[in-house]
Amino acid sequence: MTTFLTLGDDGPESWRVTEHPEWRRWTGLQVVAAVTFWDRFELGPPRDRDGRVVGPGRTIEVPVALRLDVAAAGPVWFVVGIPTEEGGAVLLGDEIMVVFTSEAMLRLGFPAGEFTTGPLR
Repeated sequence: MTTFLTLGDDGPESWRVTEHPEWRRWTGLQVVAAVTFWDRFELGPPRDRDGRVVGPGRTIEVPVALRLDVAAAGPVWFVVGIPTEEGGAVLLGDEIMVVFTSEAMLRLGFPAGEFTTGPLR
């Protein structure tokens, strides 16, 4: 994560997670389990530039979140989404949200279950 780039006044800059208070609990520890959360999205039907339907709609399944369980620290989640003012998220955005609690994952709309609230097997 320390090589994550942000755009500063002089170009790309790295962001040190070890200096962030939420990250301190997880730095330097071993990841003991990882699992992805997949979601299903309906697409289409595709249209040409005149608005005419040129094919059937389709359903795709894509990973929208990653849970890492870290030894002696617990889980942390990476969610592909853009946070909303209401406290939720628009999935499949161009941002990665880092989530530190099960409660926050539930508020984002992820279902209660092993991925959000239980231990990974």
